[in-house]
Amino acid sequence: MEKTKYEDEKYGISFLYPSNWKKDEKYTNLFIGDDGFVQILFMSYEGDIDSLAVLDSQHPTKPYGDNPIILKTNIDGLEGRVIIPKEVEENDQVGIIIKYLNPIVINDMIYQYIIMWTNYKNLNDILKTIVIF
Repeated sequence: MEKTKYEDEKYGISFLYPSNWKKDEKYTNLFIGDDGFVQILFMSYEGDIDSLAVLDSQHPTKPYGDNPIILKTNIDGLEGRVIIPKEVEENDQVGIIIKYLNPIVINDMIYQYIIMWTNYKNLNDILKTIVIF
């Protein structure tokens, strides 16, 4: 399957996603196709990565269902978390959180984290292509 490269010089990240996914202009950094999606946002949050993962996992809309699992991981050499539903299926939403080694400052805003959402089916393909620079 052909891949397209997402690259954001300002926030220092790149990754690959399926080329058949298209940018949804109604949302920030959302790419969607018949077989999945990925969305990426950058967050200013002064708490630690575990408390951010818990906050995301307990969102009122329950995107990960009840009692999701939070996995500690290393993503391109940085501290990361992956949030998955307890009973996961390939189209279920999963979350990826990456903590910058050094926060990024843009227009006087300090960003400590990258947050991404995708579907379980595409999780590993996206994770293995993430590069933080």
